[in-house]
Amino acid sequence: MGDPRPFSRQSHVFTVYLWLEDIGEGQSEWRGRIEHLSTGEARYCREGTPVISWLLQMFASIDLKHEERGN
Repeated sequence: MGDPRPFSRQSHVFTVYLWLEDIGEGQSEWRGRIEHLSTGEARYCREGTPVISWLLQMFASIDLKHEERGN
């Protein structure tokens, strides 16, 4: 049985894609893509990128757009 609480209007859904990229000379690095499903906004990251900071920036951007529309 799922969580009985419905999603609030403040809920956001993201997809996160992660893959191991060959960067040559026998080395590899983690890469990723984060996409906000409602807006389609996407960010790419490399190993060591502060992903949580990017998510917080995306939330701030969404909140600002929401306020500009007067919702």
